[in-house]
Amino acid sequence: MIENEDVCQLLQDSRIKNFKDLGALIHTKTKGNSFFVHQFIKNIADRGFIANYKESIEWVVEMKEMQELKISENVVDFMQQRIQKFDKETLNVLSKNWGKWS
Repeated sequence: MIENEDVCQLLQDSRIKNFKDLGALIHTKTKGNSFFVHQFIKNIADRGFIANYKESIEWVVEMKEMQELKISENVVDFMQQRIQKFDKETLNVLSKNWGKWS
């Protein structure tokens, strides 16, 4: 588990403008699970909640939208939601090979 300060430092090092607010939100949602922190950040970046405007050196986060975002606070549910977005072919490969990996 990682602390709120660690999440904030990661975001600050990544040049996120409002890193303290975002760090607190991410830490609360992920309960400090480092894998979940990484996936959460990837998810919000993929959804466009982190943006770089006018070639600024800092990244801006849409905090209002982030606070309203419905993302599961349970890492298993979160990953299930991500997997369900895979295309049919990928899901088919995963389902056929699941037994080989477990």
